[in-house]
Amino acid sequence: MPNRLILQVLIIFALGLVAASVSRSKLDAPPAVVFRRAAIRPRVSAPPESALSEPSGTSATQTGPTRDEEGRTIVLQVTTEQAQALYDGGEAQFVAAQTGEQYREGHIPGAVHLVLSGFSWGSAPGLDSLIPELPVVVYCSGVYCDSSERVARRLVMLGFEDVRVFEEGFAAWKTAGYPVEAGKEDKDD
Repeated sequence: MPNRLILQVLIIFALGLVAASVSRSKLDAPPAVVFRRAAIRPRVSAPPESALSEPSGTSATQTGPTRDEEGRTIVLQVTTEQAQALYDGGEAQFVAAQTGEQYREGHIPGAVHLVLSGFSWGSAPGLDSLIPELPVVVYCSGVYCDSSERVARRLVMLGFEDVRVFEEGFAAWKTAGYPVEAGKEDKDD
């Protein structure tokens, strides 16, 4: 009888390990996300919506989920000018994927500070201030920083479908002379 009890405990333990392993691998698996550049057509006295469009009909300023033929979520990579048009139009929420120090030194005004290390079990400090139904533009310090793409993937995993990456980042924003905010304390750093 004791051997049978030990065997049952071992089987339950093994099943728990398998379930945890499968659950963990699903959390670590990258979401079905494709990054694509939003093409810019020259402006000839046209509003930003018509100036920032993809040949396939996908626009840097359109809202709503964008999927490719395989059902993967498309995350548009927007330029400095496209990010500024979205900012000026109030059409998107901005997320700074910068380090705490970089965020305090300067960020796009109104940007929510989210860092990849802050995500745990589907939550991150500041995440609750984002509205999932509105477009989100994620940026970090510049072209050589991949934090914006990594945070964008996490947002897609959490159900945000209209996510864009401003790949040129804060350095290009600041160089272009667009508004910046600095010195704001980040409580979650």
